[in-house]
Amino acid sequence: MIRFPAVILYWLTTILFLFGWVIWVSIAPVQDGSVSVLPSILAALVLLLPAVVVFRLIPRLRSPRITLAGIVVSALAVRVLLLGVDPFLSDDLWRYLWDGEVQRSGINPYLAPPTDPMLDGVASDPDWVEARSSVNHPSIRTIYPPMSQLFFRFLALGETGWRFFTALLDLSVGAVLALALYRRGRDPREAVLWWWHPLPILECAVGAHVEVLAILMTVIAFYWLDARRESRALVMLGAAIATKIFPLGWIPLFLRRAGGRRGWLLLLAGTLSLLPYLDSDLSQMTEGLREFSAGWYSGDILFRPIGFLVGIDPENRHDPASQYLRMAFLSAWLAVAWYCRSMEPWRGFLVVSLAFVVLSPTLHPWYLLWLLAPAVMERSGASILLCTTVLLQYRVLDGWWAEKSWEMPAGTRWLVIAVPLLWFIQNWYLRRFSSGSILESR
Repeated sequence: MIRFPAVILYWLTTILFLFGWVIWVSIAPVQDGSVSVLPSILAALVLLLPAVVVFRLIPRLRSPRITLAGIVVSALAVRVLLLGVDPFLSDDLWRYLWDGEVQRSGINPYLAPPTDPMLDGVASDPDWVEARSSVNHPSIRTIYPPMSQLFFRFLALGETGWRFFTALLDLSVGAVLALALYRRGRDPREAVLWWWHPLPILECAVGAHVEVLAILMTVIAFYWLDARRESRALVMLGAAIATKIFPLGWIPLFLRRAGGRRGWLLLLAGTLSLLPYLDSDLSQMTEGLREFSAGWYSGDILFRPIGFLVGIDPENRHDPASQYLRMAFLSAWLAVAWYCRSMEPWRGFLVVSLAFVVLSPTLHPWYLLWLLAPAVMERSGASILLCTTVLLQYRVLDGWWAEKSWEMPAGTRWLVIAVPLLWFIQNWYLRRFSSGSILESR
């Protein structure tokens, strides 16, 4: 049997990675629904393979600087290539652009939803008229926290510019993970599992989600916490919370390691980011978030199955029992976050993120970016696979484009979780009766 040198396999895999994404661009759909989303999603699943191949080649690869540069440059090239694709995965982008333009017009975005007549003057040209009409849930005030709003104000100037910005943030997350791996005495090239993973490539270069900004702040915070720079870590975690509220789950872990006396540092960035929006009250600032948390659901793993199992209609937001179920799931997640406060930081990051994925009533694919970052650090193959199969949830777009029906096709939940669940079970068995995991053993 012919055994090719590792470096040749590496460069061949890099070429296939680039060529695979060129093909993906050629079959990517547009939002008019003329092409099914399924072929592009299946192709994206296959495009995880180059990252796995390179990961497994790392112990045999010499010239670490050259091969690391090849990984990063090819990752950048793919993201730039995808900037030409229609942003079909989500319409959140238009809310970011609209909120930014509202602020540049001198208006607080928390004061009125996009449909409010007071904002008619903002849509002063055809481009902003189109952006306004493309905003999802236009009768609801923005759900995004103040730090996100500041970035919208100064950087969400247009579709391509914002997508390029989120792609750079995405690459920066991989860079911080590489630094964290190096600090742990591991090979920084293992960050290929982020840089070449289809989820961040799609969700940042195409979906352009602000989630990646909060994730970058969070991974920096964990890097500093692991390096015992606790004060910096607390300030950065506070900035992440002021961008997206999900990092609240790591407050117990950070305070346990940094000491409660420095807890005020968590409030620093959030307080400063609030200053431009003091002309709106708390009710206005949280209206969109309260609306979202009270009744939205999509792609959940356990919420609806448990609800139906106990005789509750989890889709009826007016049923008190449904709200109690939401509170029970939230309480369970907070309990996990409290339990993880004594864990090693990156392990705690992984477990709290995984608990969120399992318990959240709403699970959009880009939410799993929170899981992928610590999964790379902890070599959790099952989590990395789950971050790939979750893309199958985008099958819902075909029904939405054709009939305006946001309903997951039958069996989607099991297509997403079945194989990762089996892998989680196998890893649990290995840890209980032996050691390591498939990914850890390469």
